[in-house]
Amino acid sequence: MTAPRYFAIFGVMRTGSNLLERTLDRHEKLVALGELYNPAFIGGPGEETAFGATIEDRNRDPVGFLEKVIAAHPGQIPGFRIFMGHDRRMLDHAARDPVCARIVLTRDPVDSFLSLKIAQQTQQWMVRKAENRRLAKVEFNAGEFADYEARLRAHYDGVRQTMRAAGMPWFEVAYDDLSDLATLNGAARYAGADDAMEAVEPRILRQNPPRAEDKVTNPEALAEYLSTRSAATPARKASPQFTALRSMLVARGVEAICAPIPGVADAALRDFLMRAQALSGGDDKLVEGLKGKQIERRRGRGSFVFSLIRHPADRIRDVYMRFVFGGEAPEGLERLRATLIADYGAPADMTAETGFDAFLDFVGDAIAGRIAAPYHPAFAPQSDLLAAYAAETAVDFVARAETIAEDAAWIAGKLGHGDRGEALVSALEAALIPPETPAMTPERETRVREIFAKDYGRLGYKPLN
Repeated sequence: MTAPRYFAIFGVMRTGSNLLERTLDRHEKLVALGELYNPAFIGGPGEETAFGATIEDRNRDPVGFLEKVIAAHPGQIPGFRIFMGHDRRMLDHAARDPVCARIVLTRDPVDSFLSLKIAQQTQQWMVRKAENRRLAKVEFNAGEFADYEARLRAHYDGVRQTMRAAGMPWFEVAYDDLSDLATLNGAARYAGADDAMEAVEPRILRQNPPRAEDKVTNPEALAEYLSTRSAATPARKASPQFTALRSMLVARGVEAICAPIPGVADAALRDFLMRAQALSGGDDKLVEGLKGKQIERRRGRGSFVFSLIRHPADRIRDVYMRFVFGGEAPEGLERLRATLIADYGAPADMTAETGFDAFLDFVGDAIAGRIAAPYHPAFAPQSDLLAAYAAETAVDFVARAETIAEDAAWIAGKLGHGDRGEALVSALEAALIPPETPAMTPERETRVREIFAKDYGRLGYKPLN
């Protein structure tokens, strides 16, 4: 690819373009300038002049205006968003120009359609603080949506066909990728950045609830229409940072494959496997990062797959204590305590008790996609993670923290160490003692049940209180 002189984000309204643009703008070499070719303004609402040109000047010579923009940023790479309805001449020019870094941003049409209607109703187009979010529901009209979807398809198909015909490359970003650090850094490098971000900051929040049916006043009509669509909507990821194959663990010398659930006795489960491996005369390392064919070969010679789950309320309390107070915050969440204080109302001198409600709000927003913070697998519903494992290979046995002594002893016996299983079981059992702090009040568990409704329903968990 020719070294870019500028970059362009091809998309439509309500696809997360504000967040993507501001993320790219954090890189030293990139400068994001908004909607330079919006018919009503230059850059942002109300702006009628830019770089010595008026809207009329820009419209008279759009390519010449672009050269002024580039010349005004020596040593940097300026960029802009260009949408359906913007200057068609520049859509075509940027799609064909070899010195343009093209980023195509997409979102599920149903989500972008409903988000657009809600924004039009609330007149809120960007949310930076959760307390400022204006929530609303809109009516779903099947005919209106069909027209919208057809226009979207024509727009994206036209842009891609122009790029293909000109032999020009482009970088695809989906809405769900906007919380994935690797994708965002990849897009920045493609646009010409020399540096990389170390974390995604939650600077812009998602405005609306995650599920389409929660955004409309007539969910039955929406469900009926969606059931007739020919193209199925792709399943959501269990977590943008979770890959089932990469997460599986194998102990040499024992025919077992562990499918660990992040946030459920992670370290103790690894220790359990290593102890079993040592009893079998194996070395002191576990095998991980397996490929599908390796799993198949092990299954072929008799390996069984097991996992371990625990009550959602106990799991999220344990994750909270380890991430926020135990010094175990994973990469990307090092500033979690500061985020809870600055954005979620936790007291500056927060304790394990006083910060938990803010943490639950943060996790709820992360899972729902309402913030751009990394969606860590330890926040993901356990049922989603089990489903991701099951998509790779059958999970033969799911142990539960609540019956861990019995279940772990059975696994030890399956590994061939039933006679010496007590030592294996004790450490794992100790790691799963329900935490005492913070207190799980009925009000807090109601919030936990809202966030992890799948786990209560699909895994058969009852309220603690």
